[in-house]
Amino acid sequence: MSETIIRKIDNETVVLELNKDIYKPEAIRATSYKFTDRCYIKIDEPENGRIQVYFNHKQSHDIPIEQLAKEFCNELIDQQVRLDIEQRFSDIRDAIVKKAFSSIQSDNNKGKTS
Repeated sequence: MSETIIRKIDNETVVLELNKDIYKPEAIRATSYKFTDRCYIKIDEPENGRIQVYFNHKQSHDIPIEQLAKEFCNELIDQQVRLDIEQRFSDIRDAIVKKAFSSIQSDNNKGKTS
């Protein structure tokens, strides 16, 4: 089962079930952090190959809790894509950084006298 499931527990709580083969824990944590200003979040990992994210409203109820869970899903995709791109192109990024700083290191070595 690969779909994301949103279940309403009660008027204040929603649980989002995610496939951990699709979403990395780092992406889930980064997304959760971005939502802590709007709701309380609890992350749980039962033994069914899924990760559960529980949402509870904080003080104000301007946005329905189900809507927050849907926004979380969109942000989670963004965070997962960022991680995928970072992993895919990390060698290129490292080579660029190494090249950029090699000229600085070279200049520093020229200024030193033995």
